[in-house]
Amino acid sequence: MHRKQHPYFCLGTANERNRLLACLLLVLITACGLVPARAAETGEKTVFSVRGLGGGGGMFNPSISPDNPDLLLLSCDMGGAYRSADGGKTWNMLHADQGLRNTHLAPPPVYLPGRIYWITDIKRLCYSDDAGLTWTSRPQGPWKKRVKAFTVLPGRPDTVLIGTEEGLWRSEGNTWQQVGSEEAGQLLRLGDTVFAVFAKRRLMHGTDGGRAWSEAGALPGNVVALTGGMGLTGKVLLASVEDFGLVRSLDGGKNWKLVKQPYEKEAALRMPSDQMNLMYALQVGSVKKQQILKSTDGGDTWKPVFDLYTSVKSRFGTYNVERSWVQVQLDWGYYFTDNGLTVSQSNPDFLLAVTQGELFASRDGGKTWQCAMNTPLPPLPDGSPRQSSIGLEVTSCWGYSFDPHDPEREYIAYTDIGFARSLDRGTSWTWSAKGSPWTNTFYDLAFDPETPGKIYAAVSQRHDIPHYLSLSKTYFGHRTFSGGVVASSDWGASWKVPYAWKTPESLPHQVCTTVALDPNSPRESRTLYAGIFGEGGDNDKAGVYKSADGGKTWAKTPGQPGIAPNLHIYRLRLHPKTGSLYCLITGLRAPAPNFFNPEGGGIWMSEDQGQTWKHLSVGSDLNRWATSFAFDPGNDGGIYVSAATPQGNISPGGIYKTVNNGRTWFHVLKDKEIRRIAGEPMYDHCMAVAVHPKNPRLILAGTTLHGLLYSLDGGRIWRRYEEFPFRNAQSISFNPRDPDKVYVTTFGAGVWVGPVPGKAGEEHTAPDTRRGTQ
Repeated sequence: MHRKQHPYFCLGTANERNRLLACLLLVLITACGLVPARAAETGEKTVFSVRGLGGGGGMFNPSISPDNPDLLLLSCDMGGAYRSADGGKTWNMLHADQGLRNTHLAPPPVYLPGRIYWITDIKRLCYSDDAGLTWTSRPQGPWKKRVKAFTVLPGRPDTVLIGTEEGLWRSEGNTWQQVGSEEAGQLLRLGDTVFAVFAKRRLMHGTDGGRAWSEAGALPGNVVALTGGMGLTGKVLLASVEDFGLVRSLDGGKNWKLVKQPYEKEAALRMPSDQMNLMYALQVGSVKKQQILKSTDGGDTWKPVFDLYTSVKSRFGTYNVERSWVQVQLDWGYYFTDNGLTVSQSNPDFLLAVTQGELFASRDGGKTWQCAMNTPLPPLPDGSPRQSSIGLEVTSCWGYSFDPHDPEREYIAYTDIGFARSLDRGTSWTWSAKGSPWTNTFYDLAFDPETPGKIYAAVSQRHDIPHYLSLSKTYFGHRTFSGGVVASSDWGASWKVPYAWKTPESLPHQVCTTVALDPNSPRESRTLYAGIFGEGGDNDKAGVYKSADGGKTWAKTPGQPGIAPNLHIYRLRLHPKTGSLYCLITGLRAPAPNFFNPEGGGIWMSEDQGQTWKHLSVGSDLNRWATSFAFDPGNDGGIYVSAATPQGNISPGGIYKTVNNGRTWFHVLKDKEIRRIAGEPMYDHCMAVAVHPKNPRLILAGTTLHGLLYSLDGGRIWRRYEEFPFRNAQSISFNPRDPDKVYVTTFGAGVWVGPVPGKAGEEHTAPDTRRGTQ
């Protein structure tokens, strides 16, 4: 490979050669079956493992244990919390039952000897006494606004200080007391001293175990970040002051000296606290000014050790930052996050930094940085970068597919990063949306059953359908999002639009969410169906479109499903036995108090290739916000539909079932039942339903708040799949060559693979709570 073409895999430096050698060793070890896939950190709950590219989504608040530099914690903005016990070589997602949700909204964890504290959901304080394996939650705090800072008093592992926009709070045990009424945005524990910044610029010193506070000094402006260290000659404080620069104090905050002029916002300051000279500053703001700066003389001089703009945007040359697959293939302008830098207290050469979608590590004090969110592997023969997961799957996925012609090939349809393919049954992955004019989201795939390598995809620049925010006419303002159908003839390695744009025979340049292929149509002129999602003022273009020539030309079917204004077409499927065409229309948000349009959604069917349509779920509660459906392989008239419960519980969601093609419907899983088996909150959004291909009585349901549920008796009795580690399940599929495994894509935690739930006879062990419903 030429360095200019693929700087990611060049062999130029000793560090790069060593890293490639490590990759090759990993490939050999993996081939021998000695490396298990990463699983959730659950104690006994380790039956699910991950698949995916690694990274590509928001990672926040990296932290390193001061006593053990191999123990790391990391947050994701989609709800996951991650732990590494080997210095970041591999990561495990902490099981959702640990309660560590939304830790990215709070400051990084605080480490004590034998205990770790972490803030979750803004208001709840969790702690771990076993190096982060299991967590216990303290009672919810009384503050109402976001936590800005927190720390623990020296020598008092049960005494916690929480700084919020409302003031400062103190806890000793399970009770909370407000000890300051001004905003407390910064807290610093330094030896036996605790400092707080009140009202953004007043430095306060805590006494009486944090109950009383006296002024230590004033800063020259609003404080953005604060850090400090101590040595033989005393203590040093370093503060980032908005529009002023970096200032330093050597007398406990009474006097401050400007040591660096303002260039950009220094959002995070880090230094080992047992010395006074080594300091790091993380700059955020405009892309060209995003840097990590280093000082080795106590702040007198600074030099950049990580220039994000140069590392991201420059294609050629020598850099000290290994570029991630995101930058090599997508050229995205990711940016540092406010708490996106940490330095090890016990090994000051070890640093972690995160951008909005990448993790980097340095083990030489910032001289060089390595991509640390996956394991880069030798590229494919065509030069495409390839990587394997180390557990940091932090993206949203819309589907997991298996190639019908080649058992080695598997595919993931993503949000934001588009599409990935694997040539080794999910062991390694390559980003593969090349050629598609719409790379944000791949919603749906259709494989040609007779032509190996031929795939069609429904793609769009608008993501997250059918989640709540994406169902409004004014999502992201009044922007119109584009999309369409793309086709691949090389197993998903590249894509192109099969039709001429902006002609009467093309698809509208609008959001496309689904594509279906009629396997009984002629091989040389396949019949395809595509769904164009209704988009505000472009509802006249929404609908079901048909192509009779393999996607070259398209026209609306004579009849159309849906009732305006809700033309949010989301899924098209051909019944594998009857050949009838089914269409799911999801929800359309409406103003309060209804919140969702009551008409036009649900399941529609056409028995004449779209000439006419029948509303199968007319009058059913599932019409407001249907999200997915699945055919019953044991009954030609059997359909399961998942639905979400809108705000206000005006239309109950869950799982609906018909055994006679919609003449009657049974509500086989309700919010009340979900609460009974899985706990609060009051209602949930069911986003997925699947029926096992070999056992029609095994039904799985994916929810946004309670993870994965299942029934072994066709929907009469439900259980929670306790081992599934994440709350938000998006889609469910089975490998037709190995139906004993279930593949679950998530809204924010990648893809998880585990055994099909249930044991022989288990369907008879629980009381029947649903008699008379079917």
